[in-house]
Amino acid sequence: TRCLYLECSRGSMEARLLQRSKSAGNAEDITENIQKRIIAFNRDSLTVVEQFQSDGLLRRVDGDLSVEAVWTRLQPIFGPSVVFVLGGPGAGKGTICAKIADEFGYRHMGVGA
Repeated sequence: TRCLYLECSRGSMEARLLQRSKSAGNAEDITENIQKRIIAFNRDSLTVVEQFQSDGLLRRVDGDLSVEAVWTRLQPIFGPSVVFVLGGPGAGKGTICAKIADEFGYRHMGVGA
């Protein structure tokens, strides 16, 4: 489990939402509603961010950057990961690994006989 937090300044959030309202005709993104949404986010979500931070599970990325720059910084977070499953003969490694592969999209490579 981990939490990815796109840390973005209030000014950037406001500007992006206003631009989105112009290009997409999103009636929700008028200035008054934008202010309410940002206040609600700060009130309701930042405690979750702080909890993930204290648990050592938070990854912060500068959300003020361009989409391409944010993506460049995110890619290593989702880079390859390897999970070694160990257990004696008959412990259920193959069965459990198949479930892990199905559920989480990992590739199972067995090395036993």
